Amino acid sequence: EFSMLGLGEIQRPVLMPQALPLERTRSMAGWYHVMAVDDSGSAWSWGYGDDGRHGLGDESHRFRPERLPSLSGILQVSCGNGHSLLLTANGGVLVCGSVLGGLDHSQDRLNPSLRPSPVAGFAGRRVVEVSSGESQCTAVDEEGGLWTWGYGGIGQLGHGDTEMRREPKKVQALASVRIRHALAASDH
Repeated sequence: EFSMLGLGEIQRPVLMPQALPLERTRSMAGWYHVMAVDDSGSAWSWGYGDDGRHGLGDESHRFRPERLPSLSGILQVSCGNGHSLLLTANGGVLVCGSVLGGLDHSQDRLNPSLRPSPVAGFAGRRVVEVSSGESQCTAVDEEGGLWTWGYGGIGQLGHGDTEMRREPKKVQALASVRIRHALAASDH
């Protein structure tokens, strides 16, 4: 969809580069919506709003960047199909939307959050990196531990099973390895 470019509602391809109305962003991610972080630590979002994935308090679509109100100190953002993750300067993880929002698993859907809310399960831990796949999430803590949660239908969470996880769980198979980076994708 061309309207997700952040340039307003447009119906045709943009054939030449155009600047977004944002200055000095350092982190950007997108799926059916886009998030960006500027140099001041403010988060910006636009695109489809289903399940509240853009964190702006509702499910309406936005076709120009809007700053997430009352939120600062953001270091990184990552967008999944129906959710977004935000990493805070103090190592906290926030989520908005529904991790399973893009899949037809209505009986298993996590409750959508229309505004960024803390992810349970990281109390006392400092997270240094987050990544969103289609319907799963990864986080790396400062000690090099890998944590995953979301839809585990084909074993993509790394816990040796296919269970859905509502809260982050450390991947024990990698407990003896110091993880520096992790990326989630569509089914892996």
